[in-house]
Amino acid sequence: MSAKIIYLDTQHNNSNDIEQMLKETVEILNDVNHSFTFRFDRCSYLSCSAIALMGALASLTNSLYNEEKNKVLMRKDFASLLQKEALSIFKHLLNEEKLRPYLADELNKIRRQENHSFTPNEIVKFILQDLFNNKEVLQFIVNLVQENNANKIGVMFNVESMSNQLKNQLIYCNFLSHFIAEYTTPYKEGKYIGFRMHKKGDNSDSIIQHIKNEWLTDERVTMSPSLKEDIVSRIFELYQNAFGHGISKSKIPLEVISCGEYDTKNETITLCIVDLGGGICQNVTDYASLNEKLSAQIIDNKTALQWALKRGNTTKTDSIAEDMPRGVGLDLLKEFVHLNSGSLEIYTNDCKASINEQGNYEVTTLPFNFKGTMAVITINCDKSVIYSYENEPQFF
Repeated sequence: MSAKIIYLDTQHNNSNDIEQMLKETVEILNDVNHSFTFRFDRCSYLSCSAIALMGALASLTNSLYNEEKNKVLMRKDFASLLQKEALSIFKHLLNEEKLRPYLADELNKIRRQENHSFTPNEIVKFILQDLFNNKEVLQFIVNLVQENNANKIGVMFNVESMSNQLKNQLIYCNFLSHFIAEYTTPYKEGKYIGFRMHKKGDNSDSIIQHIKNEWLTDERVTMSPSLKEDIVSRIFELYQNAFGHGISKSKIPLEVISCGEYDTKNETITLCIVDLGGGICQNVTDYASLNEKLSAQIIDNKTALQWALKRGNTTKTDSIAEDMPRGVGLDLLKEFVHLNSGSLEIYTNDCKASINEQGNYEVTTLPFNFKGTMAVITINCDKSVIYSYENEPQFF
């Protein structure tokens, strides 16, 4: 089955482009048991939100493909698959540089036998039987059989269709190095703060230090030390929520994806956090189904998200830390973003939450169902403004 082609246009961190990219993501998620190739002929730039979504799709489909390969191992005819593909495996092995000396030596041993009557197929079978006793070689053969018989699932990125500008951007932010072996140069400090993939159980300190020292730096936004610590911890709560309501219930290994950028022209910093774990609305609805009183309040996804954003509400699965106060963190972050004239948008299922002019969350519906959650936070970098708590002693 040939890969389905997705042509990406230039993507910026505005609502229209984000929703268009989410729509593309939903189409892939709704047909995820296929192989997809992203082409970039029409694309000159990708926002951090678009990069994060591409990474999330690649991570998900990679996990699904591993599941498909594991299913091959469980097939009753797996042993016969090895036998049926013996000749093709042998030809493949002949092209493996590491195995050539071994195979050549085995062939020569047989040829040196006087009056041997082995046919070419019998020689191949004889060598393969010996190879099966070698764990390293056997694992190679098993991997090959898995790849030849598993459903082809995955997301690929056509580098040849990228302009040099776009390719350099994706190298610079460390995206390509995660998916294409030849691009292993570590990302540099600068405009793109970096693409990251986070597994549950990863060291939380590394995420906090990234937010504090690489994204929300003192050179970009001036805050009192106490306010900065609190804002960083509130942003970190977005990661914790993704680990909790996002990937904790998944039957396959999933990762939380993040990507940030620093827009020097508009002097803004943006951070995007994505998980493909089902969505906040779905999580709240499932939780409400176990509580008759709450179930009467949650009549649709919109009311589910409104409930989730209220101070103190929790499903007790939306964070790593069991004793973390829910709602408090997002309240403080919401107030800061509004004061900063920045933006905080949360896309989940068929809903979008954003901060309106009055500084309150406004929930609207989307024309598609994104089975995951994406939070996008943008902060203005105005060095003439110093942020601190009201009545806090001056720190400078």
